[in-house]
Amino acid sequence: MKITFLKRVLLVALALVMLLSVVSCKDKGAEVENKGTDADTTTGESLTYFDIVKDGVGIPVAYNAIGTSDEVECAKKIADRIGRLTGAISEVDYYRTYDANKLEIIVGISAAEDYPEVEEAVGMIGYGEGLAKMIGNKLVVVGTDSDALNKAVNEMFKKFNEVLKDNNVTIDNKFECSAASNELIAKMPVLESYTPDIVDRNNNCYSFEFGTSKTKFDSYVELMTQKGFELYASKTIDGNVYNTYVNEESGVLATTIYAGNYNKKCRLLIEWLKDTELPTKAEDNKYQSICETTITQIGLWYANKTTPLIDEPNEEGREFYNYFNGMSYAIRLEDGSFIIVDGGHNNPTSIDNLYNILKAQAPDPNNIVIAAWFFSHDHEDHIGFLSNFLQRRYEEFTIERFIFNFPGADLGNKSGADRSVRSAIKGLYPDAKIVKAHPGQEFNIRNAKITMLYTMDVYFKDSTVSDWDTNNASIVWQMEINGKKFLSLGDYSESGDTLLRLYSAGTLKSDIMQVAHHGLPENSS
Repeated sequence: MKITFLKRVLLVALALVMLLSVVSCKDKGAEVENKGTDADTTTGESLTYFDIVKDGVGIPVAYNAIGTSDEVECAKKIADRIGRLTGAISEVDYYRTYDANKLEIIVGISAAEDYPEVEEAVGMIGYGEGLAKMIGNKLVVVGTDSDALNKAVNEMFKKFNEVLKDNNVTIDNKFECSAASNELIAKMPVLESYTPDIVDRNNNCYSFEFGTSKTKFDSYVELMTQKGFELYASKTIDGNVYNTYVNEESGVLATTIYAGNYNKKCRLLIEWLKDTELPTKAEDNKYQSICETTITQIGLWYANKTTPLIDEPNEEGREFYNYFNGMSYAIRLEDGSFIIVDGGHNNPTSIDNLYNILKAQAPDPNNIVIAAWFFSHDHEDHIGFLSNFLQRRYEEFTIERFIFNFPGADLGNKSGADRSVRSAIKGLYPDAKIVKAHPGQEFNIRNAKITMLYTMDVYFKDSTVSDWDTNNASIVWQMEINGKKFLSLGDYSESGDTLLRLYSAGTLKSDIMQVAHHGLPENSS
């Protein structure tokens, strides 16, 4: 009986201890929850805490057995870095079954098929972006490429360092960090199981190359619209479809190209909306007509390379200048403003010729407005004089926008002229817009409607470096003005191949045509 009584006493005591333990645990849990509430004052939500490393043991690190080698190596690196940071050992292996309740680190986009947490994370990143985020009981680490994945891991360990205490790492359910190889590219949504080739097209403009994968291209455009891109303008010319999309929230402008009349290839161009200007629509193009429209081809002097520049025309018996090179047009619109095309060499005569034409033709010579300045391409005889022209005359002009598309080194153009042109514009006309021209764009400027037909964006040769020179990067556009059409070809010198394959003779037919490359044969010196 004594033994039975003693047992009862012990059982009651044990029950009391267990009850106190439960109450104690509940109190501690409530205390942690209150701390979380205090910490997250913006939402008022309670925080849940997870021990990533506790008392020398790290949570498992898992990857897809058929994942990429980059994902496998990254998972191993995470386990290794946890060990170096805390001394803890973390199991690292491919996962075999999905367990929603299991606390673990999941690495790589490849796990999206089996883990809804990974699928959710993939929907939150763009191309070239990596993310480490606590979703449910999983610390998901994903990236669209190896660089982005490793950048996300680096950011994750920076945060681990911030919460490291006694070699333990504890995070909450709000834990999130991201990193991007390229901020602009990272704004673009990821199409499941597909990554297009991405090409740098100069000045924060990139192209997504879909080749002839029209199905993937259409799927991606649909995904864009789901993610907030809205159609701004659409232009179909002879079966070639050019669309302009805008995402105000992300600040991205996207141009889609489908060369349906040429080679069926698909291309998407992206750039920052803040860096350019949307082409003015016809309904938004307001102006007052006060004068007649004129088109003036301006004579240019071309300096012989063996003689110094002078400020006078050629004299008999002297060979300072030749009359055969350079290009410049001044188009006066009905409101008295101008569209200028190119300009010429860097010499005083070229500067004075253009300046004097503008002064003579402007309704108010002291208030000259240049509505748009087009540069066909970046050769010296077309843009050479720009910087000095702006420096000498900039206080006398209002210039609204500059429109051009100079390809960069990745597309074979190593001249570097683009930097000097942009520097001159931004230094002297910081309020002027710089527009990177793309095919299919329609610019409604006063009584002129200008349609871009060709830029390097629609050049689909296999090699972008050896198959063309800068002449072939000339923008080609057609202007409709007072019932007439004016075709500007710049120095386009590709024997008309791409242009004629893209468009019909009826589309290209114009009343006035600027003969390509000054009317010179392609191989002329």
